[in-house]
This record gives sequence, structure tokens and C-alpha cells, in this order.
Amino acid sequence: MAGYWIVRGAEIRDAEALQEYGKPMIDNIGKHKYLDLQTDNDRTLPHGLNYYMKAGFLRDIEPDLIDALVDGFEPTDSRSFVTIISQLGGAIADVGAADTAFAHRDASYDMLIGASWSDDELSEPYVQDMRDYWTTLAPFTHGFYVNNAMDEDVPRIRATYRGNYDRLVALKNEYDPTNFFRLNTNIEPTV
Repeated sequence: MAGYWIVRGAEIRDAEALQEYGKPMIDNIGKHKYLDLQTDNDRTLPHGLNYYMKAGFLRDIEPDLIDALVDGFEPTDSRSFVTIISQLGGAIADVGAADTAFAHRDASYDMLIGASWSDDELSEPYVQDMRDYWTTLAPFTHGFYVNNAMDEDVPRIRATYRGNYDRLVALKNEYDPTNFFRLNTNIEPTV
């Protein structure tokens, strides 16, 4: 199993070396069944709650971003809140930005903010709070991973695919002109 990590400035290129570096809090490197991977986080995102999230790629973690994250972090007794920043890089940068639909080969991090709550009556103000919070964080981001999409408009979807969007529209026109597969970060056909 090959990989690539930067750990405190030391370059580590395989999973065994990473495991030897120190004792991790969680070590799940190994072979896994696909279904297990797809359901691995189900217990942390239970059915029946209300959720809202936004995400974006970062090139750097800037001090002003940290300030904005801390200033807007507002969990309450009725709402949980999470910020996840995952390191990217390594092998994903070995592929050209135009070689696949995923164009953000230069991203260093993936940042996700999310909230959950059980009371449906709080949905409108909590969603607005998250949208307002994202407005302060969005300027630090450059595109987003489409599996993390929520509440995205066409210009943001187009921008995240960078120069690959028109090519994806051509594929959509050819293979899905009726837009049957639309319940995702939709690329609308033009035919």
C-alpha cells in the first residue's frame, strides 16, 4: 500500500514507515471491504438529525483563516459543530489538472465545517448561521470536493471543475441529455 505523508517536515512515502513513526490515535491502514468503508461514519452521522455543511480546498492555513474559524465556531446545547481540515497532496499532484474531472491537484488541504441538530424548528436560523459563517471562510478556499457539496449554485460548481467543466457538459450531453443523474453536484446538459 503506497502513500505519501509529510510528518513534522519529514517525508514518509509508505504506510509502514508512517506506522513506525509513532503510535497513532487510530490506525486503520489496511484492506477493508468497500461496504465497511461506506458505512464507517454512519454512527457519527445518524439518520434523523438535521445537517448542514460547506467545504473548500485550501492552499495554505493562514493566520487570518484560523482567526475566522475560531471567531465563528459557535456550538450550542442544541447544535453540534465540527471543523475538519484534512491534508492533501502527494500522489494526487502526480496527475494533471485536466487529466480527470478533479482539477484541484494543487490543493494542500480540504476544509469542511458542519453542524447538526435535532429540532426541525431551529433549521432556518442554524442554516443561516452556517451560511454566514461560510461567507467569512469562503475567501480562503479555492474550489471544493464535489462529494462534500451542499447548497451549491451553478457558478460555484462550474468553478470547482475549472477548465474541465465544458468537457463534462459535452459528456453529459452525450450520455445523459435528459439529466436523469441530477441528484448530485449537477452538471446540466445543454442539449
